[in-house]
Amino acid sequence: MISLRELMVNTVYYYGIRPLQVLKVISQVHMAKIRFLDTQEETFLDISGIREIPSTDKYITINC
Repeated sequence: MISLRELMVNTVYYYGIRPLQVLKVISQVHMAKIRFLDTQEETFLDISGIREIPSTDKYITINC
């Protein structure tokens, strides 16, 4: 897991095995606006799920 201080805009990170680019960090709620590089989809994620290397850990996606 990456810390809020280390999170850099326009740097490639991973959510699971999916590469993403951080567009904006919203520190008050520990969220980041991101763009998945494989689909160009933009969304918001909790920064606790963003990693510097791909993760093969099992995780559950919650769609609202």
